[in-house]
Parts: sequence; C-alpha cells; structure tokens
Amino acid sequence: MEIEKNVPLPMARGKHGQIRTVADKMNVGDSVVVQNASQAQALVQRLRRQSGGDPAATTRKLDDDTYRVWRTK
Repeated sequence: MEIEKNVPLPMARGKHGQIRTVADKMNVGDSVVVQNASQAQALVQRLRRQSGGDPAATTRKLDDDTYRVWRTK
C-alpha cells in the first residue's frame, strides 16, 4: 500500500449525500430549488444541524410545485 497526500474527497453519493454537499456549500443568503417537500425538509434539517440547532433556513413552495430553500444563518 502507498500513502497518498492531498487527494480530494469525492462528493457524497445518494439523495442524502447530495443534500449534505449542497448544505455544506451554501452561504447565508443563498437559495436552492428542490423538487419536493421531503428534499426541502431534509435540507432545512441539515442546515439546522450545521448551525447548532437554531433555525437556519426558510422554505417556500413555488408555483410549479417545487420548493425553494434559503439559508438564513
């Protein structure tokens, strides 16, 4: 086996991995459109965990039945 340094970690896989990746990249004031309420709720929960339990996001349903999530903290 060979030890390698500075190899970047690949993006997480699956639905929850994508949510984690998006949440990690979001800054305060950023928003993202998701396809359904369960994805919106998962993203809000992830952002809340990252902020230490404080509400850190808000969600609105759009006219085309998608959802937009904003990071607020």
